[in-house]
Amino acid sequence: MAWQASGERKYIDALHAEGLQAKAQRAYMNTEGHWWSDRVEAPSEFLQRARLGGIALKRNQSWPGHTVSWRFDREGAAEQVALLVHAPSRERFTITSHNLGARVIAADMTGWNVGSGTWRVRSGVDADDDGRIDGTPRERTVQLETSASVPMQFQPGRTEVFEFERVSAGTPVEMRPDLGVGRGDVRVDGRQVHVTVHGLGHVASGVGVAILEDARGREIARTEVPAMAARPTCCRRRRWCRCRCRQGNAAACACVLRWSMAERKSRGSTMWWMCRDEFRVPPGMARRYR
Repeated sequence: MAWQASGERKYIDALHAEGLQAKAQRAYMNTEGHWWSDRVEAPSEFLQRARLGGIALKRNQSWPGHTVSWRFDREGAAEQVALLVHAPSRERFTITSHNLGARVIAADMTGWNVGSGTWRVRSGVDADDDGRIDGTPRERTVQLETSASVPMQFQPGRTEVFEFERVSAGTPVEMRPDLGVGRGDVRVDGRQVHVTVHGLGHVASGVGVAILEDARGREIARTEVPAMAARPTCCRRRRWCRCRCRQGNAAACACVLRWSMAERKSRGSTMWWMCRDEFRVPPGMARRYR
């Protein structure tokens, strides 16, 4: 795109003007007059490149290529914030925003095609529309990686610039342990709960902890999960552990790794994992999995 190469937003203006005209001319074909019964699709590649820093979803595209995605704090807020992701790469990118609304809009920006690690965010107002921060920018550091989110706020009636740059690299997500607790991996035997933990990745995992929580998220019991070596090709490692708990508790089993910069959500030096098997003690009650 000429805009990505030059930074001149006049190319974006012309591109979207052409897109509006094309969609207006094809409105009937893309709605009630559509000739396919299984789908209706309007081209959005250029819009995705501008707002997401790449194409996230396109028919017959096998791999998402977007840099970020957005989740806004209320319905309709996405239509109030104009966004441009300029010069995206795994090491740095710049976001220009303009909030058309009358109040602050918050959003979570999630990283996708970005490198893991510590990122510096410089932000400020662009009052003269030159694509640069005017005055002294605000600065903060955040942890960003694939599927990790950063909170953002967009001030009403302002054009703002957010410059993201990775300052120190972290462990790539594909080089981390990958543990799994799935459907049927939790078995209740009287007041004992047996948990099967699978090592699915090609990287060895350190010693972990299996935690039982009640329906309110309060810890009931915990037990250690032994370390697991990296799995051989087409095989998986597994470890069994058990712990005791009170009867009658609606509970969920979650797996925890003591691993520096290892998993999704951090609580101090302990890295919490991403999957759980929910059940009820004693057996015979309905069990729900997510």
